[in-house]
Amino acid sequence: MNDVNLTSLQRKQRARLQLLRALYDESDGDTSAFVTYEGLYGQTGLPRNEAEAAFTYLVEEGLAVRRTIGHCGITQSGVHEIEDASAEPDHATEHFQSVVVQQVFHGPVGAVQTGPGAVANVQQNIGTMPDKLVELFAQLREQTSALPDATQRADVAELVDDLEAEAKKEKRNEMRLKMLSTGLSTISTLTPIVRMILGVLGVHIPG
Repeated sequence: MNDVNLTSLQRKQRARLQLLRALYDESDGDTSAFVTYEGLYGQTGLPRNEAEAAFTYLVEEGLAVRRTIGHCGITQSGVHEIEDASAEPDHATEHFQSVVVQQVFHGPVGAVQTGPGAVANVQQNIGTMPDKLVELFAQLREQTSALPDATQRADVAELVDDLEAEAKKEKRNEMRLKMLSTGLSTISTLTPIVRMILGVLGVHIPG
């Protein structure tokens, strides 16, 4: 099943469930754990704005919680939601339609531990980035937020979202990476980090 088979609501639900599942994995289902937003968003492959919107929904529904600056966590309700979905992926949960649960839990998005002492062997390649890239994108966003012009900040943030989304793909479009990077490199303060990101991705731009 792919995007064309999903309604707009189902696509939103899928993003929310992907994020909740990543939060479960990052916290090991521990409701006292502190998870960084950057680490969490880096696990999903979602554009930043979609990830933030999905996380806001999870908080409003009592499935996730905001902790200290830069950190969040999963609630007991969030743990139950994921473990119920994992146990019966062909059924709807309280918050997610069955078609969404099936797609998220039948897709290549890792494994879920569902009991004390359970062991999950996880191979998570699609929609993830190396730690170095996660760190570089965090630095790029920090520098973007420091740009003085609000309109420019918004435009640049959108380019950064698109670049990060492309970087997380299993099969990256090198031409698109170069195009997005060229747009970001017109701002001198961003050029060094953009070039480092391209270097990690193995993409070379002359100059």
